[in-house]
Amino acid sequence: MATQGEDHPYVPRDLKLPDYVPVFLSQSTILSVYGIASLLVVSFMWILSGKEYSKGDSRYAGRDSGVVAVEGITAVLEGPACLLAVYAIATKKSYNYILQVAISLGQLYGTAVYFLISLGWR
Repeated sequence: MATQGEDHPYVPRDLKLPDYVPVFLSQSTILSVYGIASLLVVSFMWILSGKEYSKGDSRYAGRDSGVVAVEGITAVLEGPACLLAVYAIATKKSYNYILQVAISLGQLYGTAVYFLISLGWR
């Protein structure tokens, strides 16, 4: 339990927080635990979703070239672009809107190609 005079990071600095307890873990420890836990969850979901996708659409199980191309573009280009968009939005960069439009158009293109392939268009 913190004492009346213990420093805190909040404004105003003279605010009295009698029950304030400072963080005892470093930021790198918190981020590494979060990163490892997220990696485990994402890996598990990746394995599970691949199996479920192939149950719903045989093109995933058969490694259809059109589906592999569309999903490859999504994973390789749009995934990192989404992370960049999050950064751009959080830091209020000027290119955040054009990046969001580009990602959305990429998703729209992938969705259109995905459904057109199922209709037999190649």
